[in-house]
Amino acid sequence: MASTTTPSALQDKFLAMERSMNDRLFERNTEIRTAILALIGRLHWFALGTPGTAKSYTIRLMRDHIAGLPENGYKELLLTRFTTPEEAFGPFNIPAMQEGRYERVTKGYFPEAALWFWDEIFKCGASMLNSALAALNERVYHSGGKAIPLVLSSMFCASNELPENEAELAALYDRLHFRHVIEPVKEDSNFRRVLHSETLGPVSPVVTWDEVMQAQTEVEHTKIGDEVYDGLVELRQSLKAEGIMPTDRRFVASLQVVRAQAWLNGHDMAKKRDMQPLAHFFWDSPDQRKAVVKCVADLCSKIDRKLIDLQEQIENLADEVRGVVSMDPKKENRLRTKATMDMNAKLDEAQEELKQLAADAAAADESDNPLLDQTKRRLEHIYNDLYENVLGMPRGYTVDI
Repeated sequence: MASTTTPSALQDKFLAMERSMNDRLFERNTEIRTAILALIGRLHWFALGTPGTAKSYTIRLMRDHIAGLPENGYKELLLTRFTTPEEAFGPFNIPAMQEGRYERVTKGYFPEAALWFWDEIFKCGASMLNSALAALNERVYHSGGKAIPLVLSSMFCASNELPENEAELAALYDRLHFRHVIEPVKEDSNFRRVLHSETLGPVSPVVTWDEVMQAQTEVEHTKIGDEVYDGLVELRQSLKAEGIMPTDRRFVASLQVVRAQAWLNGHDMAKKRDMQPLAHFFWDSPDQRKAVVKCVADLCSKIDRKLIDLQEQIENLADEVRGVVSMDPKKENRLRTKATMDMNAKLDEAQEELKQLAADAAAADESDNPLLDQTKRRLEHIYNDLYENVLGMPRGYTVDI
């Protein structure tokens, strides 16, 4: 039975799901947002990172927030060089083979699943690669000489490394829409929260699978305005100037990203600002990420670009704070005191710049800009690290914007 939730209430449910996931995963706001966009936009999501950085947990946590998944609606697979299509799509039907038909027994396998999670995606061999290409793009698999439709909604993938054979796996990589590099938790305060996360108890579902499908339908019907089409042309030019040339297929798929973000933002028609998630869509290698982020920020809003630049300044301040914290108070007390005062002044300057950008955003009707909150929270963490680890003050300093 389809959900009767009204569109505004439905959007609120997915935003509540996002908040709940952020309460259990730390420094993963962007990855959580794009995972939800992939879910409601029927897109694919990829995370690159060292072991133990919660790549798999992010997807399982999202799954646990969804009630009413069909039987076998979610399936996952850890790939190796020796993984065969039979492990994903089912074994061949022996009686059919005896009659000359190469059909698979798919019950209980991935063709029945709407959500897929393939871990160590780039370890797949040629046979798995060929099976995955049609599944990801056309959402079909081939059995008995026929293209059988899949119920696949989104595939989520993770890897500890990028593909060794880039040419062979380029077609697969091109079909993975959102791309993230997952790093270990940086902030000590967040790391403490990680250590205590097992005390949070079981996850309570926030949305139903019927509501996911309703959201997907509404996303599909979200309109795209000329400013977005013009923006994508402009973005293509700016990326090309950086030596980054995504395929035409990726630009076409990017429209669905913009629709999903617009729907979640409550916009009937997508705006340029709804293009923000494309910062995590158009890079191929990690060293291209910064250029893509800046190109997208330049396109979406002048405020976005200034916030990105301020975030870079704040990260430099974080490095300086770590240097102050590491100074020995017994041997370098005078230097440490002066360095602390200098750091506090620099943080205050960053805070004033952030306040001005918040005022500019309000004047431009952009107060809901997620980069504002990201920057605010990061600056608060750095203030609190300085105050707690150098001055012995309890954490709790807040940035008022």
